Amino acid sequence: MLSTMNKTKFIIILLLCLSCCTSAYAYDRNALTANMLEQLRRKPPYPEQVKLLHNIIDLCQNTRKSHSYNAMLFNIAKAHHDVPVQLEAIRSHSLILTDSLPMFINYIKTLPASNDRNETAAFLQYMYASKTFGLKSNKEASNYLVHLIKLYKTEKGNDIYSQAGKLLVLLSALSYVSTNDLFNDYLGKLSKVIDRLPADGRNCLPNTYYSLAPSFYSRHNMEKESLTADLKFLKFVDGLENKYRKEGRIYRNFDIFRFTIYRRMLTDTTYLSQAEIKNLFKKITQLSKTNIEVHNELVSPRSITMINYYISTRQILKAKPYIDHLLTKNDSSDVPFLRRCLENRIKIGIMIHDKDLLKYTLQYINVLESDISNNVNEKAQELQIIYDVNGLTQQVNELELDKKQEEVDSSNRNTIISIAALVIVLILLFFTWKQLLRSKRLAVSLKQSQHDLIEEKSVIMDTMDKLEKARNDAVMADKMKTLFIQNMDHEIRTPLNAIVGFTQVITDPDIELENNEKAEYAQLILKNNDLLLKLVSDVFDIAQMESGSIHANTEDCSLNDICKKAFSGMVTHAHKDVAMVFAEHNQDFTIKTDRLLVLQLLGNFLSNACKFTHHGKIELDYSVDESAKTVTFSVTDTGIGIPAEKAETVFDRFEKLNAFEQGTGLGLHVCKLIAKTLHGEVSLDTSYTSGSRFLFTSPLST
Repeated sequence: MLSTMNKTKFIIILLLCLSCCTSAYAYDRNALTANMLEQLRRKPPYPEQVKLLHNIIDLCQNTRKSHSYNAMLFNIAKAHHDVPVQLEAIRSHSLILTDSLPMFINYIKTLPASNDRNETAAFLQYMYASKTFGLKSNKEASNYLVHLIKLYKTEKGNDIYSQAGKLLVLLSALSYVSTNDLFNDYLGKLSKVIDRLPADGRNCLPNTYYSLAPSFYSRHNMEKESLTADLKFLKFVDGLENKYRKEGRIYRNFDIFRFTIYRRMLTDTTYLSQAEIKNLFKKITQLSKTNIEVHNELVSPRSITMINYYISTRQILKAKPYIDHLLTKNDSSDVPFLRRCLENRIKIGIMIHDKDLLKYTLQYINVLESDISNNVNEKAQELQIIYDVNGLTQQVNELELDKKQEEVDSSNRNTIISIAALVIVLILLFFTWKQLLRSKRLAVSLKQSQHDLIEEKSVIMDTMDKLEKARNDAVMADKMKTLFIQNMDHEIRTPLNAIVGFTQVITDPDIELENNEKAEYAQLILKNNDLLLKLVSDVFDIAQMESGSIHANTEDCSLNDICKKAFSGMVTHAHKDVAMVFAEHNQDFTIKTDRLLVLQLLGNFLSNACKFTHHGKIELDYSVDESAKTVTFSVTDTGIGIPAEKAETVFDRFEKLNAFEQGTGLGLHVCKLIAKTLHGEVSLDTSYTSGSRFLFTSPLST
């Protein structure tokens, strides 16, 4: 059995087809069509052929002939390489000949890219999904729906038409299963996408959305949302009609669209004044004078329009004959509307002491019971989908138990309702009022259940996000631990091996060494000892800084003194062909900072420059920006340089440009941590290309 939403889809297609029709009162369609076909046989210029075929199609009331004229329009446009007209013809084809959808989907891929083409592709995918999903078994449908939801959640960054197409396909599939909270969520997402569609690609997707949204909101008593969507729909229809009028399509008619919108707005009148309600009815009356379909509905003894109007204007006694005719047939698929009619018929019966009051009350109870049962089943299916999407298979058994419990509760309610129906025979009027009160309590209970389900879903999603974050953090920590051990193993072994090896050579009595050789080996031992101490010092510094146990001990410091101290400590580390340069500033500045941390940072910059500069010079300098209250230290060298794309990652832990160069890759990371402690920042000047220039910017007062 098709759900209400799927029946709505057929109404959408019918509306799209009927929108091509014009007034039955105003034109002799056959005479006009014959005249234009005669003009077409004379082979006028291509633009005139398109205009004639458009008007013929708009006048046509026969589906088979309309298809034939559309095919003619498509072939003519294809011969003249007119892509927009081809796409329009394809969209019209897809409403009638769904078997041709795969062929059209493949064909438009060969057309030049445009918003119009992308919109048409998304629309065809939606139409194809609407056709094929209903042919699947329950299990296939459920698995496919879960696949669609996962696909939408995981594939981000697609173009706007791809997003719209996926959401439409998802809503089409979901409508076979549940039209509750989950459907509402994705309908809201589609609304935001539709609002962002470009002006040159809004021919059919907004129409499709506006045909779905107001109906859904109205059925779920979301009157404000329904009214907002209908007003947007009217604005879209007006824009579409103006567009066609400018193209010379004077027979393209949107009366059925407007009538459907006006009639639905008469149902949801909470936010409308009595004057606005009467104005809506006046517009419908005006449409009935020029449109036979609207006229026939308005004069029908079962007119939904008249029922809505009389109820909304509080003239429910005038609505009685229309409601009685409608309930006699009892074939309405719109359950909310049927409930509304029955509620008002019961009120009328109480007012006039109607002998048929019991019959309508029992009918109302049956409708209410069926509606509650359907809502319970849809809720269970919706929750099952949510659990499947999030991989929570361990909750399936609990879900089944909950569903069975809901069925037991529903059965108990049915028993109570049956007993209550017997009591009605004895105390009819009293029971009627009690039953109406009870229905309100059931509605409140159902809303509470919906709220509980939403909260449960939110808790589950939050838990999944936290577990995913914890897993990612654990993986990253494990990678960092492995990387740390690998680096430390290599960097500690190398200086230790050098120290042990050269110590053994010096102390071995069997090896005779010259004094200069002993001095050279002793120097190498000292150098490797310094490297080892530097490594251990860097590791401890990083551990303390990242744990927050190091705090800046600020004091007044001379910028010239800090630079001279840092410079003097590194002069001996430079290669013999490298000049070390620091020129004292004539005007010295005093800043309030931690002297030792600044010296350590500048020492790391200078040490790094000495290591990678074999010719040229290394220059230490600083500049003060009094307006910004900052000082910027710079260490410039003529060494091997650093690529611009490495400007950010060079300060990361263990980052080394040359994996074979001695060093831990911790020095610049220590600089970054020191700068953070001093409320400053370090950076690489990418505009300097003759080597490397490292910058440290610090506030004048830390």
